[in-house]
Amino acid sequence: MVIETEETDNVREDQKMLNHHVHHRQTVWMHFANFFLGVWLIAAPLTFIYNSEPMVINDFICGFLICLFTLLSINPFRLWAPWAAAIVGLWLNVAPLIFWAPEAVSYNNDTIIGILVIAFAIVAPGVPGVKLYEEPGPDVPPGWSVNPSSWIQRIPIIFLGWIGFFASRYLAAYQLGYINTAWDPFFGEGTENVLNSDVSKAWPVSDAGLGAFSYMLDAMMGYLGGENRWRTMPWAVIFFGILIIPLGAISITLIILQPLAVGSWCSICLFTAIVMLIMIPCSFDEVFASIQFLRKSKKEGKSVWRIFWLGGTTSEKSIEYIRHDLTSFRKTVKEIFSDFSVPWNLILSSLIGVWLMFSPFVFGHTNALADSDHFVGALIITFSVIAMGEIIRPIRFINIASGLWIMLSPFLLAGEIIIYNELISGFLLIILSFRKGKIINNYGSFNKYIV
Repeated sequence: MVIETEETDNVREDQKMLNHHVHHRQTVWMHFANFFLGVWLIAAPLTFIYNSEPMVINDFICGFLICLFTLLSINPFRLWAPWAAAIVGLWLNVAPLIFWAPEAVSYNNDTIIGILVIAFAIVAPGVPGVKLYEEPGPDVPPGWSVNPSSWIQRIPIIFLGWIGFFASRYLAAYQLGYINTAWDPFFGEGTENVLNSDVSKAWPVSDAGLGAFSYMLDAMMGYLGGENRWRTMPWAVIFFGILIIPLGAISITLIILQPLAVGSWCSICLFTAIVMLIMIPCSFDEVFASIQFLRKSKKEGKSVWRIFWLGGTTSEKSIEYIRHDLTSFRKTVKEIFSDFSVPWNLILSSLIGVWLMFSPFVFGHTNALADSDHFVGALIITFSVIAMGEIIRPIRFINIASGLWIMLSPFLLAGEIIIYNELISGFLLIILSFRKGKIINNYGSFNKYIV
């Protein structure tokens, strides 16, 4: 019996090795494509006008490194080489910000080449060595009725990531001096006031440029891995969640504070905040699926550290995953947002948040109570929208604390008191926060936490 098991293991390892070689032969052309991108980068300072010596040196060095690492990547067992090329690609996206590239051509050239290098190094061909470690197993997490890693589930995150990237890139172009004005459709010079504020200038680099870099990472991470990456690449899912959830929440908070810290609203900044806000509930389910898988692996005595980095499998059976017939726009949208529902109480909670944000303009008060309404109203909208993600529905209870604060704020904050507005808004928010709403899908062991 032991001999048969060893023979089976050897056959499995041989098959993995064969799959690795076949996959490498099919994708090796992407490394040659990166080689020519490196040559392009070396030639760029000689072809275009670069008024920054650091940028010239940067492009020469990065171009040489890309050529070197891509040539090393031709060996199928130098798994570190594609990663090294991808790291150079990441650097190319931040170098123009660090060196405050004085011309748009160097910024555009470096960011575009950087994105393509990352795509050809680790995204399009897949994570290096994935065929050597990937274990057979289910695509759908055990006990779940939806696959959080399916491509159709990742579509909104990838799409919104690129939308946020281009919007932030436009703001970065103004901060870096490539354009003279920043358009704002609603708040006049509000966008320019925010971008020129002391808050923005407190950063050593363009904060809008950092935002563009962050959105680019969100989109590129969305492409990584297959439809079972919740178990084959837990590290990618967890890092993906960190990029979107806590960092996204920080970004939204900073934008919320604009009228308080700067005294102006920025329309495009608000747009990017909305984009990030929609991305957050769409990413929780996949993160929870990976956490659930790691917890079960630990209970089975497996090395969580190894599985976190190299993935694993499970012997548990999954619920048969029935795909919708995506022959109509409505069915396609339903599949994309299958883990996202919109209970009426959360819609009303969001509207209360909107009302609180605008009530100071309606009642004409500009004191500390008005600042409180601006900030808390935006937080209510944020948590109400995030709670529309079914697996994160309990986060709506945070609105109870917001409701209590709204009711107490007229008595705690000095100045004019709009007491009935605060009491009614806070009371309604608390009542609405108790209803869970309909949960359509099953989420395995996490079902008991969705209260």
